[in-house]
Amino acid sequence: MLLTLGGKISQDFVSALCSAPKEHVVIAVAARDVNTANEFAKNHNVHHVSSSYEELTKDPEVDIVYVGAINPEHFRLVKLAISNGKNVLCEKPIGINVKETSELIKLAKEKGVFLMEVSF
Repeated sequence: MLLTLGGKISQDFVSALCSAPKEHVVIAVAARDVNTANEFAKNHNVHHVSSSYEELTKDPEVDIVYVGAINPEHFRLVKLAISNGKNVLCEKPIGINVKETSELIKLAKEKGVFLMEVSF
């Protein structure tokens, strides 16, 4: 299952994901603005809109978090997801600099989760 954090790239990613076999399901969405999240959910048939990123990353139904937010938010959102034991796919860049990226890689190893930078 997958959680997506919405933007234009996220919309393209979810559209592609929804055209794949059904073992991958977008179950929840969150955004900085709940109205944006609601619109995203409506357009992509996602049944749950969370009130915060924190709520979503604590959802036991979420296996993988896809981060497609604006670049300056990547570090915070990836760290939040990893800290809550979620596997993460993050649009490039994972971090703004080597220090941020190294910290996230170290945290992912400590938590035993998958972390991958993607370019969609």
